This record gives sequence, structure tokens and C-alpha cells, in this order.
Amino acid sequence: MAAPKISTVQVDDGVKLHVKLFGDESTETKPLLIALHGAPGLYTSAEPEACFSHLSSLFRVLVFDGRGSGASDMTGPYTHKRWMKDIDYLRYSGPPPNVSPVTDLLTGNGLVPTHSC
Repeated sequence: MAAPKISTVQVDDGVKLHVKLFGDESTETKPLLIALHGAPGLYTSAEPEACFSHLSSLFRVLVFDGRGSGASDMTGPYTHKRWMKDIDYLRYSGPPPNVSPVTDLLTGNGLVPTHSC
């Protein structure tokens, strides 16, 4: 597996999110899989990376530290509505190839992980 593309993406309200994109090294178009971590402010993208990066031969796998978590800015608001706006921003304006995906998958863990990968 190739190394991920690591970037900092500034979303529409100025907050910077730490993002990793796996599986974007080929010229073929693959669906985008966005893997979320649980409990904003408590967890990071490390678990979704461990759980889903191995699927990078089938998908472009995007993991990121949500606002207030890990290496991303510690700037609110910390609401479900804002997190969904951040996800939509990453889907359509985030790391290259910056193409509005036709097929996306979204996965993640809840506030209290009850399983491991």
C-alpha cells in the first residue's frame, strides 16, 4: 500500500482539518469511502485509518481528524450540523482530485467504540 496523501484542508468557515487520503495513486476512478472517528474531541483518525486504509485498492479512503480533535483546529461550533458541513466540504472541495463523487460510502464508529477492526 502506498503512503497516504496528507494535507490540511481549510473548510468554508476557516477551520483547518487534518486529512489523509489513501488509494489515490492510480489513474483509475474509484469510489470515495469516508471513515469517521467517534466522539469529537476525544478520538482521532487513527482508528478509522487502521480499520479502513487496507481497502485502498478498491476505494479512495479518506480519514480526517474532525474539528476539535487530533491535529485539526480546536475551533467550534461542535454540532452535528457543522460536522456534516465539514464532510460535504471534504467530499466536494477537499483533497485532490476535487471531483464531485458519484458514489460515496460513509462509515464510522459511535461515541463509545464497542468493537475493534
